[in-house]
Amino acid sequence: MAALWTGEFREDWRYAFAIGALRVLQTRLLESSRLNDLANSISLDEMVARLAGTAYAPGTEGSAVSEQIEARLKHLRWAAYELIIPMCLDEALKRFLQGPEDFRNLKILLRRTLIENSPELPLSDLGFIKPDQLQQDFEAEKYDSFEPAMAQTIQDAIVAYYDDKNPRNIDFAVDRGAIMYRRTLAGELKNEYLLGLCALLGDLGNIRSMARLKWLEEDSKLLGRAFLPGGSIELSRLQGALAGSWEAISAMFFATPYAQLIEHGLGSLVADDSFLHLERYCDDYLTEYLKATNQVVAGPEPLVAYLLGVEQEIRSIRLIFSAKQANLPADSIRDRLALTFAT
Repeated sequence: MAALWTGEFREDWRYAFAIGALRVLQTRLLESSRLNDLANSISLDEMVARLAGTAYAPGTEGSAVSEQIEARLKHLRWAAYELIIPMCLDEALKRFLQGPEDFRNLKILLRRTLIENSPELPLSDLGFIKPDQLQQDFEAEKYDSFEPAMAQTIQDAIVAYYDDKNPRNIDFAVDRGAIMYRRTLAGELKNEYLLGLCALLGDLGNIRSMARLKWLEEDSKLLGRAFLPGGSIELSRLQGALAGSWEAISAMFFATPYAQLIEHGLGSLVADDSFLHLERYCDDYLTEYLKATNQVVAGPEPLVAYLLGVEQEIRSIRLIFSAKQANLPADSIRDRLALTFAT
């Protein structure tokens, strides 16, 4: 895979102490070999035993192991935010990291309001805005209390939903608003790496959307609504892939940075009737981009990369545990595991 970040990092010595502390914490992340050992466990009990000595080891309380591990994963995610957010010396950086949780909460509230019998999913407490305050202002329709980008996203989601009352239109509108919000914040920070990260997340999201909509044989109207702006892949290229044959898609992306990802990810989708490999290749691509921050000695970028790396590790542990519960073979589990951020 070609280098994903070839730019230069701008030194910001305000973050020097934080980065020094972060490098120590980074050594505690699980390497790919450790995840493979967990996947190779003969049984669920053996996997749990191998978690001993790691941050993921379940407690000894009487609740079921599955409940203990899920509670542990949620706590570790919360702890990662509690660690990283105070290290952020710029409010825009805090919003960059916490904003997706605010937009996720907006998505839940919009679905509760617009869709009858929508599941009562809990709101995240990891956002920049306290969930109780967010819910109170939303239900009172005090949209002017939100940042303009969030208020606009609410309006866009409502209009999109009532166009044909398709619940997915809410998700598309909120996801678009979230990435545009992060891009704006990266611009305020004048941080080229974070702008590149937004572009990458948009491209990967668009590739996933194109593949899923094509698999479901949906029309290009939905792809237009799902499209995340700011990346390097044009909507017209994605629409061409949606309209063309599976065999022709690789050639359409040959001149893009995602040629190999498309070739292998969509090839596996067609051959195996599964999105798992495409998802793994997308996660690997993101991880490689995040690892470029290992060369930074003073700057905010490693804080972002570490938090996203922890999120990926938590997803991997959850995947292994769920696979062991389903008695999937070890090689099948290993094949699903993405690269780790651990150094």
